[in-house]
Amino acid sequence: MLDIDVNSLKNQYTENALLAKKEGFKIYLFGAGIVGQIVESQFLEPYGIKADFFVEADEYYKESRKVCGIPVIPYSKLDKTDEKILLMICYDYSSVDGVEFPSFPIKGKVFCGDVGSFEGIRYDGIPDANYFNTEKKYFEDFYDFLADKESQIVMEAILKSRITSDCSYLKDIWREDQYFDSSVVDLNSIKNYVDCGAYTGDTYDKLLNKCKNGVQKAWLLEPDKENLIVLNEKYQKNENVTIIPKGAWNEKTVLHFSGSGGSTFVCGKNAGIQLEVDTIDNILNGQEVDFIKMDIEGSEYNALLGAERSVKAFEPVLAICVYHKRDDLIKIPNLIKSFSANYNFYLRLYKPYSLELVLYAVKRKA
Repeated sequence: MLDIDVNSLKNQYTENALLAKKEGFKIYLFGAGIVGQIVESQFLEPYGIKADFFVEADEYYKESRKVCGIPVIPYSKLDKTDEKILLMICYDYSSVDGVEFPSFPIKGKVFCGDVGSFEGIRYDGIPDANYFNTEKKYFEDFYDFLADKESQIVMEAILKSRITSDCSYLKDIWREDQYFDSSVVDLNSIKNYVDCGAYTGDTYDKLLNKCKNGVQKAWLLEPDKENLIVLNEKYQKNENVTIIPKGAWNEKTVLHFSGSGGSTFVCGKNAGIQLEVDTIDNILNGQEVDFIKMDIEGSEYNALLGAERSVKAFEPVLAICVYHKRDDLIKIPNLIKSFSANYNFYLRLYKPYSLELVLYAVKRKA
């Protein structure tokens, strides 16, 4: 049974700030973007707390700037010898290569919250305690539906970490081998592979290294022009690989995207860059598929809609990222269930914060 007592769970941005003020500390929020503003407006201000300063990396700092009425200073001006400051990290440190948690050479205190708990902000809000209470019945039912104990442990820890912004719930449950996890997937069964969000081929290369029997056919979907250059250089002589210069969606069209490289997401009609998208069903055109991977910055649900015929026909293994949007853990499993009742569901986490959360749908053995 899912064991979450929301009333006993406190957001750690709030708790750390309350203690800091009680002890006479000044509060600095490192990151003046949307995460920092959410921390200030939702986790500090309602409790009578106001940060003293926002901090920005020197390269992003603009003189005399204020955010939420609070002055912004560059990191180089932070007094690192002051023992009475609390530096609260409010930016996506997971995007820094080789860094699990940032460290800072200061005498004061540092709080590094769960960056993943803010991932859905740009789409549909924070998965906080109120959200959990609203969707509690669904989460309890899905918890019971999961196929193994590890999946249930991951789900409970993820929900607690998101509600509290506390990564400590996740420190002992994350693992390696994202997408090709031998605790879930029979790697030797992968013959026909679709990669939505192929980036520069890193995931496909990983599959080739792990799959002893080789891959007969691979479709690599990637809309970013710079990534496509790398993909074409790597695989242009590989007859088993088809590079698709498009994103995955529920129809063939042109969408506006923001971002670049490994993090490109759908935005408003008149913003960002225009990229072509298409459905997996159109791309495969009836060809067999036995593994579909998706990490496409919040477009997973729409991409699955565009794979309905293929999923119903072949029931491939699905490895779908379910951390970009707050409702992913609800909408994506329900959609897959509507395609086929023959799937077992597994959850695995591949970072020590609530990002890189993957839902596996694996066909039940006869």
